[in-house]
Amino acid sequence: MRRRLRRQVVAAIGSVALLLVLAFVPHPRPGSGSPNPASRIRPAAIEPELPPYPSEPRASRIGEAHGPPAPSRSTEAIVAIRPLEIAEATLRVAVVDPWERPLGGGWIVAWPLRFAGDAPLRVAVDDEGFAEIRLTLGVPHRLDAFPRSLDDPRFEPSSLEPVFGDAGEVTVRLGSKACRVSGRVLAAESGEPLSRFALSYRTEGQSGGGTAGAPGGTFDELLYLSGNVTLTIAAGGRAPETRVVRLAAGGWIRDLEFRLAALPAATLRGRVVSEDGTAVGGAEVVLASLTPYGQGDPMDEFWSDLGHTATDESGRFAFGNVPLGRSVVEVRKEYFAPTGRVAFRMEGEGQEVEIVLIRAGRLRIRGRLPDGTAGTPDWIRLRKDGALVLKADRSGVEAEGWHSYLPGGGQVESYDMWGGIGEPCAVDEEGFLVIDGVLSGEYEATVLFEGLEGRTAVRVVAGETAEVEAILGKRRG
Repeated sequence: MRRRLRRQVVAAIGSVALLLVLAFVPHPRPGSGSPNPASRIRPAAIEPELPPYPSEPRASRIGEAHGPPAPSRSTEAIVAIRPLEIAEATLRVAVVDPWERPLGGGWIVAWPLRFAGDAPLRVAVDDEGFAEIRLTLGVPHRLDAFPRSLDDPRFEPSSLEPVFGDAGEVTVRLGSKACRVSGRVLAAESGEPLSRFALSYRTEGQSGGGTAGAPGGTFDELLYLSGNVTLTIAAGGRAPETRVVRLAAGGWIRDLEFRLAALPAATLRGRVVSEDGTAVGGAEVVLASLTPYGQGDPMDEFWSDLGHTATDESGRFAFGNVPLGRSVVEVRKEYFAPTGRVAFRMEGEGQEVEIVLIRAGRLRIRGRLPDGTAGTPDWIRLRKDGALVLKADRSGVEAEGWHSYLPGGGQVESYDMWGGIGEPCAVDEEGFLVIDGVLSGEYEATVLFEGLEGRTAVRVVAGETAEVEAILGKRRG
């Protein structure tokens, strides 16, 4: 009896010892000799709300693959049984881009290079580019840093190892395929910064645009190009300047300085009249210059506002110091159709133009809900003989029929038949959308309000205000 009891005690002790060994010794993956990261000792250290670790390895900036660290000579000795009491320290990690600027919103993954069965620790990087992580003292780790989004084309994941918990603070720099280009733009004659300019770039196979200017005349761009790149800076009323630079991934071309010389200028004088030749006083006249840059594409023109003025009683206006080259004039007057943008070329010592406005009416329109309450339209469309001629929302109006002409026609290069930037409109105190300058005629108006749609006929007469409501109902397909 005593012998049987003794054998049972010995067998029980052996089973307990076997269970302890299985609990603390990491198990190899099937088909390989490396430890299985799924056998985690501290699963609670993972924050489930963070993005999952990438399932496929990604090349790091230092040429290694992201994923569980492979054993090395310095970390081959895996301790089978860890002590129950583990000393830890808080490590502060700063994440920066290749140009030492903090990068917030990403995350850090810490892989232990010893006790390979441990779970990786993941922590978020705050908006200021810092993260704090608790690491076991005396155990080397590899830190993998990731940007906010793995699809972010600006930055690439990067690694740092070995890192120890008692280091206090370390910095991880992300990689980048872009080259940083920065500098400033100045007026050649005075050295004053130009706050409005356009930057374009060109290679043999690619071109594009960059910043539209910044206070202090500075620019700071990331360009995803390499090799020789032609940079062009343009500003209103000034000759563009071009420079060739050589870009490399992760590089920084800094302290570039562009000094733009002023173009020759002249005086623009003009007169605004109606169809019958009557002078139109009190009309608003807006002028801008167009400075070409880039590869000569008509879209590669820098738009520079030159101000606005009003016509006098005789319909006359004038602008001084207008750069030679292409300019754009736009004229508005209540109960006249706006001109849209009329482009012409300033040449010689000055230019004189005459702009003809077409008389038009004003439209006040709103929707009426099924319960009888009124609704200011989210947008409207006007059609004439089935063709769309005007569209508007609360921010502005565009109309195909708005146009004007310059007598003689030889100096006119183009018309913007859709009103360019869009004409302003307003909402009055009764909830009507008010549109000025609608050409006379019979229209079908479509009103949309909070998913409901209404249609109605409307007649607009020059010099008068037409008021109409559209009964709103289910939107048509």
